[in-house]
Amino acid sequence: MLHQKMIYKILTLEEFDEFNKNKKFVGNPLDREDGYMHFSTKEQYPKIIQKFFPDQKVVVLEIYAAKIAGTLKFESNIPNGEQYPHLYGGYIEAQDVMNIINID
Repeated sequence: MLHQKMIYKILTLEEFDEFNKNKKFVGNPLDREDGYMHFSTKEQYPKIIQKFFPDQKVVVLEIYAAKIAGTLKFESNIPNGEQYPHLYGGYIEAQDVMNIINID
């Protein structure tokens, strides 16, 4: 599954404002608690938004997986579960973002 070219990071508007200000994103509280940054594939991010960000405006960063700093692994959070991209020891910089998708 490491052939995935694009990965997607969902940010709240507050996180996106911080990212724009700092030009770098090191993760949200859940990312820091889990020890890796949570990402999604293009097919996964709409379901993640519905489940974890209901009734919130969010921004989705489209990132070229090969450019991001850190170690990217595709893992499931349960045995035999769907594989999600997780970034260890890395961060997102402004130049890593290929596209910004606004979700209402």
